[in-house]
Amino acid sequence: MEPLVEALTLRKCAMDEGIKEWIEALASKDHLTRLRCAERLRSMPLGALGPFFEVGLQDPRANVVAEVARLAGRLRAVATSQRLALIAADHRASVRARKAAATALGALGFEPGLAALATLIDHPNDMLRRATVEAAGRIGGAGALEILLEGASDAAWQVRMYAAIGLGSATEAEPAFAALDAALEVETHDATAEEMLRSMAELATRCAALSARAAARFVAALEDPDASPGGWVRARAAARGLGEVGAAEAIAALERVLTIDPPAQVAEQAQWALAQLESLDPLA
Repeated sequence: MEPLVEALTLRKCAMDEGIKEWIEALASKDHLTRLRCAERLRSMPLGALGPFFEVGLQDPRANVVAEVARLAGRLRAVATSQRLALIAADHRASVRARKAAATALGALGFEPGLAALATLIDHPNDMLRRATVEAAGRIGGAGALEILLEGASDAAWQVRMYAAIGLGSATEAEPAFAALDAALEVETHDATAEEMLRSMAELATRCAALSARAAARFVAALEDPDASPGGWVRARAAARGLGEVGAAEAIAALERVLTIDPPAQVAEQAQWALAQLESLDPLA
């Protein structure tokens, strides 16, 4: 055997053995073993890990595929995007593997992967749907909007919350705002409602045509915070939103809230909003 061929063969054998070792470490039930392996892989040049990702993402064990998919997302291994999309869309794959693949697609910002994510939005597993809308929000674009709009009315609050966060960054502000407004009407989970209000403020600051509608919604949330459980959570987000949107006509509503002894976090946001609005109002 020629010396160069022999050297290359030995190098390939060493790489193959290394890949087997890494994959078995990731398959371990011991969390520390998996963590150490992941740290070792992170320290290596990304270009050298192509064979590892190719083998690992086709491993028959769901836990290995999930671990390798997570690493692909964290290491920004763009070359794995197509394979990750196939895993996410594969109804035969485990929920664990599909969830990790969906999360990685979001981390990679792989827009063609939205077609695969769209197949997951009706899956019966809540956490898989949550990972789907979170990934769609990170990718963005028109394809992501459809997934996020559906997620905004999901049965699980975790899915609705991440859909709300994603909608706040939507490029098509009008349909995103309308979906959040409608979802807020029936939202029963306090933290999710807060995220909906925050995203509505984000959209209104980018699209002036939404400012009046946003201000009306925020003022309504300040009307009677004691009337419903979690009302003060919504009031905190609404107060902040009024300051961000610049609705000077809401000064009276903010001043009224401060007279009814609100929780400290609400008072802080109301005072901040008042300072913002009074700086805009020439009559203040």
